[in-house]
Amino acid sequence: MVKPLSFKLIWNRKALDHFKEILDHLSKKSDQAPVIVKQEILTRLDLIKTNPLICEQDKLKDPSNKRV
Repeated sequence: MVKPLSFKLIWNRKALDHFKEILDHLSKKSDQAPVIVKQEILTRLDLIKTNPLICEQDKLKDPSNKRV
């Protein structure tokens, strides 16, 4: 059986800081919200690592959408 490929995701400092700020903000509103949001985001990132093409293509970056 073929082992599935797994890609590595690299967080830049700014993205990680924003993620922490969001979780901190949520923790001021609820005890459960930051735990749920963090787990859901990390779960989806794991899915993207094994299947990076799962996300829809950005239509704004699609060359066929360029205006003449």
